[in-house]
This record gives sequence, structure tokens and C-alpha cells, in this order.
Amino acid sequence: MQLIVVLFYSEIELLQLVDKIKKFDRKISNENVNHEWVLKNLKIFGQHHLVIKSFHYDAFEATHFYLTICSIGGLALGISSLIAMFSYNAPKGPALLIVFGYISVLYGLTALIQEYEDIQEYLSDALYDLKWYLWDAKCQKFNLLLMGQMSKELKIPILFVIHADFEMLKRFLKIIYTATNCLITLRTKH
Repeated sequence: MQLIVVLFYSEIELLQLVDKIKKFDRKISNENVNHEWVLKNLKIFGQHHLVIKSFHYDAFEATHFYLTICSIGGLALGISSLIAMFSYNAPKGPALLIVFGYISVLYGLTALIQEYEDIQEYLSDALYDLKWYLWDAKCQKFNLLLMGQMSKELKIPILFVIHADFEMLKRFLKIIYTATNCLITLRTKH
């Protein structure tokens, strides 16, 4: 639950930063360019992003152990439910509910993480859309540094190595589908 709150808070902060950058871009296109004002605003954007980044890392450190334990426990529960579904004497209903529940929770978490990454892409797009070619060399260099800093995604690994996104979910569902087919084949042969 804490991870979901952290992700929503970070999404709101990132959307506010995107909105500030777009307002800044509209203001620049309507006025004469004051390079000191541009540099000041770019520094504010950089500081805001650093605050979001540090919050993200601190919150992730606090929830990473819990997320890892839940992932391992959920994976073990899902696999044991799959095996129970295809054993001869086990009731099929509860095991099927557990598998579908696990997959739906996994999908919900993955969708939330994917949305978070999409908002980070909006931030990069907003930075790239700025009219940097109207600025002096100092502002352009700072903008390049800012683009490099903000274009790095804030990723959320699960089990220390698996990156949570829709590609991971698709691979995971393929593994479940293959395991289910193998269990069905083994059951029909005996």
C-alpha cells in the first residue's frame, strides 16, 4: 500500500513539474528572452526534479524489502496454486481464484508502474520541446545537463533484477501459460 501512495505522490509531483515546464515554454514564446530568468527557471526545474528523485529513492528503499517479500510469497503462492489446480484430488475453485487474484494484482501494480514511467517520458518530452535555440550558450549547456539528468528513468526493480513493466508482465504470463500447458499435458498422459 505504501508503494502505491509513493508512486501516486511522485506522479503528481512529476505532472506538476511538466506543467511548470510547459507554462515556462509558453511564456518564453510570448516574450523577449531574458537569459538570467531562463537560467533561474531551469535551476528551479532541476531542484524540483532532484527533490522528486530523492523522495523516490528514499521511499523505494523503505518499501523495497516489503515488495521483495510480497513478490516472492506471491510467486510461491501462484506456483503452488497452479500445481494444486492440476493435481487429481485438490479442489479447483480456490486454487483458480488465487491464480487469477495474483495475476490481477500483478497487472494492477505493473499498470501503475508503467503509468509512472510514461509520466517520466512526458517530462523528457516537455524538456525537449523547449525553445533552447533562442538562448545563450550558458543556458543551452545547463539545459543539456538538465535533459541528461531528467531523461534517466526512475525504475522500480522487483526481486532486485526484474524491471516491472508490461514487457515483464507479458513474459511472466507466457511462462504461466507454458507451465499450465505442460501440467495439462502431463495430466492427460497419466
